[in-house]
Amino acid sequence: MSIEQDIISLADNAKTCSWLSGYGAVSELVQLTGARSILEVGVAYGYHALHVIEACPDIEYVGLDPYVANYDPDDQFSRDVSQLFPVAGTDGLAINQSMDRLHSAVVHTLNRRSKSASIERNDFFNFSKQNRKRTFDLIYVDGNHTEEYVFSDTILSALHLAKNGLICGDDIERQSVQIGLAKAAKILKLDPKFYKHRNGKVLWILNKL
Repeated sequence: MSIEQDIISLADNAKTCSWLSGYGAVSELVQLTGARSILEVGVAYGYHALHVIEACPDIEYVGLDPYVANYDPDDQFSRDVSQLFPVAGTDGLAINQSMDRLHSAVVHTLNRRSKSASIERNDFFNFSKQNRKRTFDLIYVDGNHTEEYVFSDTILSALHLAKNGLICGDDIERQSVQIGLAKAAKILKLDPKFYKHRNGKVLWILNKL
């Protein structure tokens, strides 16, 4: 399959993706806070990235995602990607090749829409080591939803947050997110708050003043 065919497949998949109905909360927070830069932890199909740069055309957007298969056995995402970008075989190598195709399609799609947006194929820990002094006005945590990663992603977010910046995330209904966030908030000595968008989407928020 060519990259152009993969880009078309990615666009077609958006037509039936249920995630899009929940978009709008993060871009509204960007507008309300006047944020000029955003780090999104967890890019996946890149649909939310496209939404943010279209809703906030002046934003500096950086997306962070390692694009590794089966990072969370309870998450359907890897299986969905292997169906969207099928590769011969059922082993881990084949699934990771599907992830490679997704990553490439997302990068090409985003590059055609924005000159100020970029995607780093990396996990947050290594990104942090390589960019110790880089800060963002708003950091959106929406990657691995296991307790361990919600905790570490939130702690790392605090290290890369600009003055008066905002950390937020979703899927607060998941127990793993609740526990990971609570542990991180306790260490950071911050009280989580919640923001409900008009579409019903609820984000948790930590504000480091």
